Formats: sequence, C-alpha cells, structure tokens
Amino acid sequence: ALEFDNLSATLPGATQSRDDEQTSLVAEYAVTWQERVAASLSARRDDNDRFDDATTVRAAASYVLPAGGTRLHASYGEGITNPNFFELFGFLPDSFVGNPDLQPESSRGWDVGIEQSLLGGRALVDLTWFSADLEDEIVTVFLPSFDSTVENQTGTSERRGVELTAEARLGGRWHLRGSYTYLDATDPDGARELRRPRHSGSANLNYAFLGGRGNVNLGALFNGSQRDSEFVSATPASVVTLDDYTLVNLAVSLAVTDRVEVFVRGENLLDEDYTEVFGYAAPGAAGYLGVRARL
Repeated sequence: ALEFDNLSATLPGATQSRDDEQTSLVAEYAVTWQERVAASLSARRDDNDRFDDATTVRAAASYVLPAGGTRLHASYGEGITNPNFFELFGFLPDSFVGNPDLQPESSRGWDVGIEQSLLGGRALVDLTWFSADLEDEIVTVFLPSFDSTVENQTGTSERRGVELTAEARLGGRWHLRGSYTYLDATDPDGARELRRPRHSGSANLNYAFLGGRGNVNLGALFNGSQRDSEFVSATPASVVTLDDYTLVNLAVSLAVTDRVEVFVRGENLLDEDYTEVFGYAAPGAAGYLGVRARL
C-alpha cells in the first residue's frame, strides 16, 4: 500500500491525500549444466488497485563453447512502470498539472552477444547487440497557459544499439576495464530522443597495493553530443544540441584497520565545462576527504 500526502500553507489546492495498492508475485527458475549451459526464466504478476493487472516475463540463457573460451548469451524481458503520484496528481497546481488518466509505461527488449576470453583468461571482450521498445511513454507537455503536465505518448519509442566491453588483469595488482555504446534512440515520429547520446563510453584503471588494503582508481567517462529541449528563449517544441564532454575522476583509499578506512576523491579533475540538462550548470572540479568506519 502506498500513500501520498501533500500539504501547502499558501496553496490550498495543493493539499491532497491519495493512496494506492499493488500486490506482486514473482516466480523464478534457474538451471546450470556442466558449467557450460545456464538458463533462467522468471514471471511477475502485478495486481493493481488503480491500473489494469499485468503479467511480465524474463528469460536469459548462455552457452560456453567446448573450446576457445567463447560464450554466447541472450536475454528477453518485459516490464511495466506505473505512473507516480506526482505525475498523477501534481504538486504545484500553479505551474504543473497532474494527469489522473495516465496509463503505465510498458517495455519489451532483447539482447544477443558473444563473449571471448583472451590471453589465457587474463582478458575478456564482450560484444552485445540490444533492442528495446517503449510504449505509452510518459512525457512532459506544455499547455497554452504555459503550465506543464504529462501524458502518454502515442506510438512506440525505439532504442537499438551495440555495446562493446573489455577488461584485462595487468599483473596481479592492475585491472583495466573499458566500454563503448552506440545508441540509436528515436521517438514515435522518428526524431532522435532527447538526452540520449549516440556515443558514450568509459575507461577505468584500478591499482591495488599493500595486499589489497590500499586502492587507486582512475576513471574517465565520455558522453557524446545529445539533443535537449530549449525552453528558455524559444517554444517548448524547440531543441538544442548539447556538446559532448569527458569527465576524469580519481579515488584513493587505504584501510587503516579492519574497520576504519580513509579516502580521498577528486571529481571532474580537468574542470570540464559541460551541460547534462539545458539551462542547468553542472558541477566543476571537486575534492573530497573522508573516513569510513564499520561499527
């Protein structure tokens, strides 16, 4: 059972109390055979008070070839996401209007890939092709009064792409990992989806020392150019292209005792000037120093 209470001393229309109830049952079966075959099948039943009941399934399987260190893998999944209370009933009636007629979002997707072990098991490369469709996507729209609300988008949003990941153990203390993703995400009208870069990737180098008590981690995150709504000086339907950016982070930690660890962390070390959402500044370079203790 979920409850939502919103109180406002200055906006009486914002004061409201709502409730909802959802009961879910999940069943899963998994099997492995001779360390070569692995498979799983799961199903979920959602009994909703406000929305139609729904059943979703997920299946996954992998197979290791007899020789060569090659593993084939695939999966299929479905999902349902119910609207939240803010989307249904709003929270600031003078600027945002809730939509109690919203329906849940539904998705289905699959992926197939091949994983290859190299250098006697010290390195691993995986290439995966994926596809996902989203129906009844909940999107923000602007009313003639300049208020905003949400509605279910008509049609299917499609996401297609490939992901390449690689990792390697460079000696006993060094570990290198990298990934790259190409994503083609489109709205039902064929336009590129907002805030979905075509190209993204990451690289991570980790070094352990003092028998694993100390750790140094250097990471880089790349986010390609992407489109976003331009609502400051144009109409809500206008879009703008946000530049690509790369962030470099560094973290060092040391376990002083079995229960106490000290750490220092630096984020956006190159002080990259970037934007994730149009009109909102992103953090610059930052440093953190702290202690973790387990009691």
